[in-house]
Amino acid sequence: MIYYILLSIFVLYILFVFLKDGIYKVTKQKICALCAAVSLTWLTLLALNFFGYKIDSLILAILMGESVTGIAYLLDKRIKNKLYLSLLRLFTIIFGTLAVYLILGLK
Repeated sequence: MIYYILLSIFVLYILFVFLKDGIYKVTKQKICALCAAVSLTWLTLLALNFFGYKIDSLILAILMGESVTGIAYLLDKRIKNKLYLSLLRLFTIIFGTLAVYLILGLK
């Protein structure tokens, strides 16, 4: 299963690289192709898990953790106040980790 997941990320990344200019024209939002590929992959896996398919929760947790870390790094670009940034990044990691734990614990 891991190879299908990695292939999914690769294919979605290529797709988002080619579509991101079009997405920007419609939404006026810049997207990170890699972030979108990883997020869409774990969202799909989470939905499949919800509908009863056997999904490896380890890879799901890894992908979700990558998204939490990506959100923390995104804050670096948006927040200028260093103290506020440090606290916000810390709480993003803490609450993001808790959210992943709780979501995966709902089986």
